[in-house]
Amino acid sequence: MPDLLRKRRFTAKDVRLTAVKNFYCGDEKWEQELADWIKGPVIQDMTHYGCEVWLYYTRRSGRPELVGYGSLGEPPWIYPKPSKKHPNIIPNLAIHTRFQGQPTGPHDERYSTQILSDLILTAKSRVDRSPLLVLFVHPQNLRAIRVYERVGFVPFQKTYTDPTTGETYHSMILDLG
Repeated sequence: MPDLLRKRRFTAKDVRLTAVKNFYCGDEKWEQELADWIKGPVIQDMTHYGCEVWLYYTRRSGRPELVGYGSLGEPPWIYPKPSKKHPNIIPNLAIHTRFQGQPTGPHDERYSTQILSDLILTAKSRVDRSPLLVLFVHPQNLRAIRVYERVGFVPFQKTYTDPTTGETYHSMILDLG
């Protein structure tokens, strides 16, 4: 039986939670950026870009443990252009190192896939947006790229260059229709 995650909406007060303050998803630069985002800059993105964020938990030893987080937002651009609708975007998604590759077994039961599947379902319910879901991923983050490909994302022509770090991220897109 799969270990199913529980979720709750992230709020500004959650930045003070010990589980959020101690969130760690790896030593690579992009992993550090993901861990840092949930500790503070997330509030600005929620306010200015209408980004929604959820914390995902599992219960171990009778208490909830933060597995990771996922977010959905609306990019400033329209695609495809004739639709006049913005697509959905996953600004950030991260899994704590303790839970990466967990639980062992089928890929569709892994925490990363559960979070991604939940975000996809939420994006599908947004009829005011284009039926597309976009994300940006660091080109060296091969584990994440494999997860995205497994659920149906394909490469897309847009790139994003972080103005503070100069890092360029590649985009992937999923047709929700």
